Amino acid sequence: MVKKSVVLAVAVLFLPFFLGAQGVTKTKVGLCDVQRIRDVYFKESKAARDLEDFRNQYAKESAQMTAEITDLENQRLDAERSGNRDLALKLDKQVTSKKSYLEQYKQLKNQKYKLLNDEAQKSTFVKELADAIQKVAEMEGFALILRMNNFDAVIFYIPEIDITDKVIKALREAQAQTGR
Repeated sequence: MVKKSVVLAVAVLFLPFFLGAQGVTKTKVGLCDVQRIRDVYFKESKAARDLEDFRNQYAKESAQMTAEITDLENQRLDAERSGNRDLALKLDKQVTSKKSYLEQYKQLKNQKYKLLNDEAQKSTFVKELADAIQKVAEMEGFALILRMNNFDAVIFYIPEIDITDKVIKALREAQAQTGR
């Protein structure tokens, strides 16, 4: 892996010199931080807002169930203090049942959230990202765009070849045009 990264870095660094020496036009290379784009753009998308709504609803329902359990536990303690063992046992069974239900509920909601999150990120983001990178690369005259997240492959770069902010802007413009 490191060997490939070093070879790629050397090739990228010397590619313009090699091509220039051969009388071929120089190739303009750019970098793009895909992880930063994902972090910024996806948070602003409809899918992210829907996931946030799902998460908020889950938190509200979970808090409500937890409050019910706490209330039952307090009632059980009161029953124990007053010597009402039958009521205490009945409340204890209810607490145990509700705790079990809450755990199952949390597991199911977490699974559903992960599934929705994965689907939302995969569904359109990859195509939108590729389209935006291509648009920016063509507008800026880049012949090659490298993923910047693998810093092993990039030893040095000048900020002018980082197209990340331009890609985010292009994604936002495309999002505004489609109304998502």
